[in-house]
Amino acid sequence: YRTDEDLNFEREHTLLEKTKREKAEIELDLLKGKILDAAEVEKLQANMIITFRSRILSMGSKCAPKLLGQKSIPVITEIINIEAHEALNELKQIPAEMLGDNCDDNE
Repeated sequence: YRTDEDLNFEREHTLLEKTKREKAEIELDLLKGKILDAAEVEKLQANMIITFRSRILSMGSKCAPKLLGQKSIPVITEIINIEAHEALNELKQIPAEMLGDNCDDNE
């Protein structure tokens, strides 16, 4: 005959073992590089923002010589769009190993 206390202990033990297994799976995924810990993600995001900010701030000096003397709005728009797309493409060039196996493309 099993008491409520026995059943509660078994339930708690089962929950503990499940939690231990889940923790071990996460640790294994971290070791295999399948996932990143929060600090790594924050560092990656900070670096991306700094790089993007620098690229955006440099657009004026990069575009100015190309725009000098241009009178055609479509040509001016195209020059600016090319620079903007190049800046955005830098965000896509995150090393695959930093994203883990679950992210096959960086779009």
